[in-house]
Amino acid sequence: MSALPEEDPPVSPQRRELLRLVKELPEERVPSLLETVRHEVEDALPPHLAALVGVMDAEPDLSARYKEILREEHRK
Repeated sequence: MSALPEEDPPVSPQRRELLRLVKELPEERVPSLLETVRHEVEDALPPHLAALVGVMDAEPDLSARYKEILREEHRK
């Protein structure tokens, strides 16, 4: 009995557009874009924490410290 090959999951139009843009990107721009994307993916706060940070922005002295604490917690 032969197994059917797994189908690729559906790809959103946004992901297709992102892949197209990456393919067209000049090689010399890859390192800086990679760093930007890596920062966005690895260091960005999840939406529920980002909302909390938005509330804390009313207190600038506390906000910077809390943002760093939340990022550290998110990385764990």
